Amino acid sequence: MRCMACDGEMILINVLQGGASTVTRFEQHTFRCSECHNEERRLVFTKGGREVDPEPTEQVAPQVVPALTMQNDHLVASVR
Repeated sequence: MRCMACDGEMILINVLQGGASTVTRFEQHTFRCSECHNEERRLVFTKGGREVDPEPTEQVAPQVVPALTMQNDHLVASVR
């Protein structure tokens, strides 16, 4: 993309994804000119949407089984 002020190359510096108050398939892209440092914001339609980090899943700890110990030559389950 070219700068409208000086025809320099525009560099994408920020992307704001649509939230609850905006349409989710649109993003606000902010570009900065590599020559004159002019900034422009454009509303961009994302055809297929973006991949989003999945929600963290709740991890369940494994069930704790009491260890077997030797006491007086007999195997006894230790109680915690």
